[in-house]
Amino acid sequence: LAHCEEQQSSRLLRRLDDAVANFRKVTAINRNVGFFTTGYNWLIQIIPALIIAPAYIRGNIDFGVITQSGAAFAMLVGAFSLVITQFQSISTFAAVVSRLSSLMEAIERSGTHADASIEIVEGKERLAYENLTLLHATNGVPIVKDVSISIPLGTRVLITGPT
Repeated sequence: LAHCEEQQSSRLLRRLDDAVANFRKVTAINRNVGFFTTGYNWLIQIIPALIIAPAYIRGNIDFGVITQSGAAFAMLVGAFSLVITQFQSISTFAAVVSRLSSLMEAIERSGTHADASIEIVEGKERLAYENLTLLHATNGVPIVKDVSISIPLGTRVLITGPT
């Protein structure tokens, strides 16, 4: 009716581009976090050997002391660096909690009516709505109220309203 397919298509493509850009940002951040935590875990193993090696070369300690000090250092630092080594798991958990919280808020705001029901009747000759009421997602103001329409098969229709 309004021939706004091109406008809707460009809007959809913008949203898709935004989603792809967001995915790339998340991937880059996860890669950087992985590099940091892997490097950190390797340094925990290398640092004690670098500290103890000069004493071994001078002959002050036996070779077994190097592995003992490495194990002790790794256990001590590992206990203190739990947040760093588990950062990716913790951030994933926090993101899930945030999404669930947003979902719960949206469900509480929706204020669905107990008497509202949708009856679906299978049919191939038309698409019909009877007494359709659409409310705005954020403020609950009716966009359309008690609309009844029948659209024959193959007809292109664009319904517009406030966004």
